[in-house]
Amino acid sequence: MPAINKQEPGRHPGVTSRAVHIPDGSDFDTGTYTTVLAPNALGSANTIESLIMLPPEFEVAIHVDPARWQVEIFLGPPFSSLPSDARTFLLPDTPGAIDVAAAHAIRVEFARGNITEAFLDDTSLSPKQGRS
Repeated sequence: MPAINKQEPGRHPGVTSRAVHIPDGSDFDTGTYTTVLAPNALGSANTIESLIMLPPEFEVAIHVDPARWQVEIFLGPPFSSLPSDARTFLLPDTPGAIDVAAAHAIRVEFARGNITEAFLDDTSLSPKQGRS
């Protein structure tokens, strides 16, 4: 089947836009989700929420918690109480590593129904070990 590309404006004040790319329209378990954060979004203490749905097969959600300096990602069917996969990644914590006043993109890659990697701009984010 042809690829699926869906882009939408952000619905949260900290999100400029969000997009999903599914390379094979018959396989919703593999693709990329990108959220573009608004300038100053990472300087806020409020959680930033971004999600996109392709009912009935697919939903991906990102919660960016600037206070805890982490990104939680949930992947699975829409309207489900349990995601098929959930992972937490840590934002770089080296002083000055992130310009919180700038706009940033968070990209999530997933394959075979599992979240495989997350990036802030072009920097790979480290998975959080243990409980969130």
